Amino acid sequence: MKPNRQWFFPFCNTAFRGTLAMFADIEVQHRERLKVEGPVIYVSNHLANLDPPIVASLLPRRALFLAKRELFNNPLFTFLLKGWGAYPVSRYSADLHALRWARAMLAHRRAVVMFPEGTRSRNLEGLKKAHIGTALLAAQSGATLVPMGMCGTDDLQNILKVFMPIAKIRVSVGEPFKVS
Repeated sequence: MKPNRQWFFPFCNTAFRGTLAMFADIEVQHRERLKVEGPVIYVSNHLANLDPPIVASLLPRRALFLAKRELFNNPLFTFLLKGWGAYPVSRYSADLHALRWARAMLAHRRAVVMFPEGTRSRNLEGLKKAHIGTALLAAQSGATLVPMGMCGTDDLQNILKVFMPIAKIRVSVGEPFKVS
């Protein structure tokens, strides 16, 4: 990330936290498990477009994200995503460039957020089959994995619910572990 944009993530994250508090009731079980030192991969299911900033708003430290390459087709989105710390990933093939980038970030003891399903799923569908990249990255880097399960974030996608803030978001944080 360019040094002149270091302010971008903290600014956006703070603004998002305040906005989210107006539109949703968030309950986090085992929040203390999010406090992990060293390289860490936060892993979550993916229900809604707002999941990445919601996860970022819960974390005790700055995290970087892998985001679908299609989001980087728009110059404005590219500016915003790069300022936010996102890196483009192809969801349709083994994206070795994205995995190398994530491994390099973890080698520098950073936090990375991944949604192993590779796309959003709907509550009624259940979890989609996870792609192998997250497990491979964890095994290669020695990073700690912190599993998270979310529900209710998809309620924020309905425009009518924005005007009637009733979203109830529940997040459960699992025990951190390492892949051996």
